[in-house]
Amino acid sequence: FPISCEAETGSINDNRIHLNFAAKLFRQSGPPHIALSTCVDFNPNDYTETPVDCVEDFSKHLAIKQHSGLLTNNDYRVTSWWNPSTMKVVNDSFLPRHYYQFYIHNINLDETLFWKITDELFPNIFFNNSNSQIKFSNLGVNAPNIFEWIIKSLSYLNDHAVSDYQKGSQQFQNSAAAKGVDLSAESTNTHKSKAKMKERDIRIAGTTINCEWHCKFRYDSGRIHFHIGQDVSEEVKKETQNKLIVGFFCKHLTT
Repeated sequence: FPISCEAETGSINDNRIHLNFAAKLFRQSGPPHIALSTCVDFNPNDYTETPVDCVEDFSKHLAIKQHSGLLTNNDYRVTSWWNPSTMKVVNDSFLPRHYYQFYIHNINLDETLFWKITDELFPNIFFNNSNSQIKFSNLGVNAPNIFEWIIKSLSYLNDHAVSDYQKGSQQFQNSAAAKGVDLSAESTNTHKSKAKMKERDIRIAGTTINCEWHCKFRYDSGRIHFHIGQDVSEEVKKETQNKLIVGFFCKHLTT
């Protein structure tokens, strides 16, 4: 996704340089501005030029650009200009993946291209692409925010699901809900029917995997069925690289 540098500010303190970049996305509609912020170490002896004062303060830039977004590994959440709906603190070093996860739903992205970059977006997920079971159209949803929901759900599954799952089923659901994702396993009544539970089955490496856990868009449509990917055979782990398994997208299965 090409970006152009629109404004740039920096400050030097204790042999660290704090770089802030305001970039503009090349797209035709919607809020275009995004800011990236990071710190890097440097040796002042390597530089002979006199530092130049910044033309525009970073916080002022964000205030002026009312639709600006921010990904940063510096915690600005106590500042007056922090906007939690468009800004996010990222505490690991791989900013590009979080940038794409956080902002990609604002871009008119072709579904074919989306699936080409899922390894970059969601490196901890194995997608079961057999029998064309993972398609946006399979969700049975025609809503403007469906793409945003897909990104949010898959981002949670990629970043947090495996660790949250270890806390137990109820805490797993609570942790997901706290991050804006509605998910659950199947009900007791559904478990009583072998035929109904079989609808959740997929095949990987000659083994049947039941993907009863699912993210929910609405009560009656929009399901991303998955398996946590841990309690499976070694053959399956070899195929999936021990990742969480997204089994299929669907509208709603029999309950």
